[in-house]
Amino acid sequence: MTARTLDETLRRDGYTGLPLTTTGVGQLATRAKVNGIGAWFLVDTGASTTVIDRRSADRFGLRASGADEQAFGCVTTDAPGQVSSAHRAVVNRFELGGLVLEALSVHLVDLCHVNTALAKAGAGPIDGVLGGDLMVAHGAVIAYPSQTLHLKPGSVDSGGAVEHGGSA
Repeated sequence: MTARTLDETLRRDGYTGLPLTTTGVGQLATRAKVNGIGAWFLVDTGASTTVIDRRSADRFGLRASGADEQAFGCVTTDAPGQVSSAHRAVVNRFELGGLVLEALSVHLVDLCHVNTALAKAGAGPIDGVLGGDLMVAHGAVIAYPSQTLHLKPGSVDSGGAVEHGGSA
């Protein structure tokens, strides 16, 4: 199956496609909107949860809630083997192409080490990481030949987020 055929098949099955960009360190990234504000997110199939950089939270109007908790699956410090504490926050409106989520729960973490590595490679900063929680909930398919992330609105339980159609 060619990339074009795969993309067309997924589109017919109700998936929305998001163009991917390869960063200076070889990671995949995509555009999103957080509460109506443009953002860059890494696509990380190994991250268990979707996170937003604490430094970007104010720009998006996000407020931390609850006590510190461990953001398992997201190592957010330079110290080997340590996992940073995180706060939960709720994104009122999170847009990824045609997938629109309301009341999406995310973790706020320090992504300074990621942005430092990207800057050293000549790449721009990211605002967050799309994790497995969101990708599993929406049946993510990464088509590497076409550099496209496909997500299906309403694919499976979205962790309490309310969805509807739209565009970023």
